[in-house]
Amino acid sequence: MAAGADGLGSVLDEFRMAQSSDLPDLSAVGDVHQPLHAVTLFDDRFTKIHEAEHEPDTGDRGGNEINVIPANGTSVNLHAYWDSEFGGYSTVFGALFDGFDTKTVDGVVVSTPNIPAPPADKAAISDPSAWAQESFELAKAYAYADPVLKGEKPELPREYETNARRISEQQVSLAAARLANLLNAALGGP
Repeated sequence: MAAGADGLGSVLDEFRMAQSSDLPDLSAVGDVHQPLHAVTLFDDRFTKIHEAEHEPDTGDRGGNEINVIPANGTSVNLHAYWDSEFGGYSTVFGALFDGFDTKTVDGVVVSTPNIPAPPADKAAISDPSAWAQESFELAKAYAYADPVLKGEKPELPREYETNARRISEQQVSLAAARLANLLNAALGGP
């Protein structure tokens, strides 16, 4: 596995461009935490060179060229599957709404986070290259875990889906904490 045009390099380029302004590109901070945004697989299936166009091989494009079947029985590409584990929201409001358990206690609306806070030492890491490397390692260990690379449209077992959900929650939590740290630093907050 290597970083390709669709993976680590483009995410870091996007982040560097965002750093030229006063605030980070908010979507780049979140994107780099999705493991398949930091990797492109090159193997026997994804090695053809596009000589006619003089383009480099694009590998699996961060899982976009691999189809899997999750528990719902609907074929989906691996990248989209992992995006959906991150919420797959079309608006920020949907993500915020699902990110909290909200109830009314004695006439007062109380919201508590659904996802636990990340370890403080990991949340304090401010280097986007380190974030991308973490995501790359998670992709190798979990996104491309068995049975993903075996056959056409492999069915994902419960253990794979459980790990994907756990890793996604962990990464969402880290992305949120790191984004908060960046915004606080940029805006002079706590």
